[in-house]
Amino acid sequence: MSPAYNVSHTNHATACMQLRAAYSTPCNPENTSECGFESGSLTVTSEGATLSPPIQICKDSGGGTWDKCGSVTVKVIKVIIKQGDNDITGQTQDTIVGRNIGLTGVVLPEGTSVTAHQWVIPEKRIENYTADVNSAAVNALEGAELQNQSVSYYWVDGGDGRQVTYTATVGGQQFSANTTFNVKRPTSTITCTTGSVAADQDYGFSPGWWLHFGKKTTVGIYFDTSVTEPPGFTGGDTCWFQTTSSYTRRYQLNNGDWYKKQNSGTIYDDGPGGTFPVPKNFAPPDTEDSPGTSLAQQIKRKTASESYSMYFMYKPTGTAIWVPLRKVDWYWSGDTTRNGQNWNLDSSNHSANPASADCTSHPTWNGKIGDLVYVKEWNQLMATVPHCGTLVRIYCWKE
Repeated sequence: MSPAYNVSHTNHATACMQLRAAYSTPCNPENTSECGFESGSLTVTSEGATLSPPIQICKDSGGGTWDKCGSVTVKVIKVIIKQGDNDITGQTQDTIVGRNIGLTGVVLPEGTSVTAHQWVIPEKRIENYTADVNSAAVNALEGAELQNQSVSYYWVDGGDGRQVTYTATVGGQQFSANTTFNVKRPTSTITCTTGSVAADQDYGFSPGWWLHFGKKTTVGIYFDTSVTEPPGFTGGDTCWFQTTSSYTRRYQLNNGDWYKKQNSGTIYDDGPGGTFPVPKNFAPPDTEDSPGTSLAQQIKRKTASESYSMYFMYKPTGTAIWVPLRKVDWYWSGDTTRNGQNWNLDSSNHSANPASADCTSHPTWNGKIGDLVYVKEWNQLMATVPHCGTLVRIYCWKE
C-alpha cells in the first residue's frame, strides 16, 4: 500500500505523531528509514517535500508481529497569512481602528486542494460601514464572510495582542497559521456646555419669534472636543454624526386644529440646509447645536420635544471608514402659547451639561429630519347614547 499523508510540521517527532494517528502502533524504531520515536533522524525542510526513502508504516495485526507494512508518502503542508504581497505569519504589527485589513490564507505547495477555509478574528470588527444623509448601516463580519480564502474587515475598538487565525482543511485535516495585531485607537474628550430654552425674538439665526434651545450668541449645546492620535498614526480626520430617535413638534392653529411632525425610528439630523456630516464650527473639531422652531401669527400654541445622540467620529488615512470615539445623549423641550403679539414660554426642559461616553457602536439611521412634514392630527370624539335600555359608547373621528 502507498497512501499519501499530509503533515504540517518540520519537526520529525511531531510529524511522526501525526502519521501515527492513522495507525495503531508506531513503526520499528530500529530502521532509521521508518518512522521511529526513540531513534532515527528525519528532517523535512520545505513544503511539498517527499521523503526518500519513503517512511515505512507498520501495524501489528494482533499476533505480536509487525506484519502490516507499507510505504507512506509524506507531503509537508505549509499555511501562511498574507497581507497584500507580504507574508505576516507569526508576526505582530500595529494598526489603527477604522483602517482596512485585507488578509489572504495561502496553502503551500501551490495547487493543494483545500476543501474549507475558516478565519477567527477577535471582536470588535465589522465588514463595512456606509453612511450618507439618508441612511447609515453596518455590515457585520460573520458566517460566510469568515469562510473564504480572503477576508476584508475593519476594527472598531482598540486592543493589543489580537491574534488572527486562518485554518485550511486539506485531505480532512486542519492546518492553521496565526498573525497578531495591536489595534491602536485615538483618545478623545468632550466637555458639553448648555444654554437655555426661550420663546422670544432673540434667536439670532433668523428674525421673528422662535421657540428655541440656545441662540446665536449663547448656543444650546457646545461640544468642546480634543483628540490625540496614537504614536505612529497621524493625519486622520474627524467629523460629527447626530441622530434622533425621539422627535416631535406640534402646533395648534387659531381655529383649534393641531398639526404634528414626528419621526418613526432613528433618523439623521441634517439641520438647516441638509448638511452631512454635522459641520464643525470655527474651532474644529468642536461643534454646537441650537435647535429652534418658528412661531407664526396664525398659530396659538407650539410644542417641541426632542432627544439627540451626537457621535464624534474618526477616520484614519488610507483605505478606511468612519468609526465612533465618543457619544453624547442630550434633549430639550418647550411649550409656548401666543399672548396677543407676544409668546409665553409655559414650560421647558433640557439637558444640563451632559457628559460624554466612550462609544464603539456605529450610529445607524434610515431617513432624516428634513424629510418630516407636518400632518393634521385627528380628534377623537366620544358619544354615549341609549340603546335598548343600555348605554352604548360610539367612537368616531373627524378632522
